[in-house]
Amino acid sequence: MKILRPLHNLLLIVSALFFLAAFLTLKRTLDINLYDTVYIVPFSRIFMVCAVFLSLLWLLYTFTYHRLFSQKLYKIHVIGSVLLFIIIIAGSLWSNQLIEHYTGSDPLKKVQWSTETGNGIAIASILLTSIQLLYPLNLIIGLFKNKKP
Repeated sequence: MKILRPLHNLLLIVSALFFLAAFLTLKRTLDINLYDTVYIVPFSRIFMVCAVFLSLLWLLYTFTYHRLFSQKLYKIHVIGSVLLFIIIIAGSLWSNQLIEHYTGSDPLKKVQWSTETGNGIAIASILLTSIQLLYPLNLIIGLFKNKKP
């Protein structure tokens, strides 16, 4: 597939899909309960933030691709970022549907499903945050290794 050469074009493709998905989820919201406060975030904003972030990553890779140190780190970062964003968004959408489904039935089951899904989203978010360190690490090592004395 020529469109995925270089691999960071995958970031732009997924970003465009997230941008389109933002318009399909205009009336859906994510309810986040923290202690006694409920935060209501529209899914369209979540999709837009993810699309902007992936677009910025694509732009960074477009300008710094030839300066990177390791192709393995590059591939892990790009594929890992895309997969983790998809897991976080899919988990949020699925969790929201589960909560809507179990609202009228067993409240204990609702809390259990919500907790398990929330833990999965939290783990994916931590992994996404930590995997973002690969890009600056790869770039800094590449800049110092390619520096001519």
